[in-house]
Amino acid sequence: MSKNAKNDYDMMEFKVLKCLIDNNYDDLLKLFGIDKNKAVFEVEKMLGRKLNRPQEAQPQAPQKPIQNTMLQTSLPSMTAEGAADFFSQLG
Repeated sequence: MSKNAKNDYDMMEFKVLKCLIDNNYDDLLKLFGIDKNKAVFEVEKMLGRKLNRPQEAQPQAPQKPIQNTMLQTSLPSMTAEGAADFFSQLG
């Protein structure tokens, strides 16, 4: 995806989106030259107490998606025209 970046602004946007999706901001901190451990130390020093940091992510087995077979079987498929009609009736 970042191969499609046409300039530095686009590249930055792709990096931010990747961090948001992965919920991991280490690459963004590195980009701005921020040492994560030093930042945590300074915040704890300013607050005068330790932060409750989450444990490092342990590799977990992939979770099995919850399947709601009742929803899958009882809802009819709807065309775009049917959806438009449905929402116009709601209004």
